[in-house]
Amino acid sequence: MLTSVVIAFHAVLTVALIVVILMQSGKSAGLGSLGGGGDTIFGKKRKGFDQMLSRATVWVAAFFMISALLVSIIRG
Repeated sequence: MLTSVVIAFHAVLTVALIVVILMQSGKSAGLGSLGGGGDTIFGKKRKGFDQMLSRATVWVAAFFMISALLVSIIRG
């Protein structure tokens, strides 16, 4: 019973981590800056949202690591 709950929680965290990472904006100055340069001129830069996603990524990744350890300990 406990094993199933921990594995289900770990699966939810896996999907959440993927979603949070994919929602972040790129930090590279490659070809993406050609299309994204207009965002800073017109004030569409979402700095607060990017900061929130960065913090969410840290928390979800920490919970993911803890749940991975719990799964490995329980499954032994």
